Amino acid sequence: YRYYCSNGTVVVPLDDGTMNAYDTKGKRRYAIKENLPKVELDDKILKQLDTLFTNDLRWKKLYMILKPQNKVMFPETLPVLQAYFVGGNTIYAITYRKKTGSDNQDTFLTYMFNLENGSLITKKYLPFTSRNVLEIYPFAIYNGKIFQIVENDDEEWELTVKHLTVQL
Repeated sequence: YRYYCSNGTVVVPLDDGTMNAYDTKGKRRYAIKENLPKVELDDKILKQLDTLFTNDLRWKKLYMILKPQNKVMFPETLPVLQAYFVGGNTIYAITYRKKTGSDNQDTFLTYMFNLENGSLITKKYLPFTSRNVLEIYPFAIYNGKIFQIVENDDEEWELTVKHLTVQL
């Protein structure tokens, strides 16, 4: 994960989904310990992971060495957080819990917290484009819009803009 600093607050996520907030002098201001949902690895996700690790150059070589030796083991669940972002006065915690709409647009359960005190503002499914089973494409959230850089069918990068349907 990256660390974000906004309005004098540095937000640091942990593997268990906890997000610690510090002031710029390193003093912890608060911790967000919301019980974020975990997504269990079913056969469909395991097949997607196998395809990803078999074809993605970042993992392919090592995966193809370890897989025939039965040395590849997956956890029971995906990580708690897929990504997070701090924009304005809001922390967006994007989970792996997803829905696919009739327009084939994936939406991911996103928790929104107040940057000042860590309180939960709301949770809602927000539209992000997935790069693969583990990653969404790079994004930023600003002025009620999600800006995302996505690789199109011609393998060219393009900026997509989606309007948020939630008012903070």
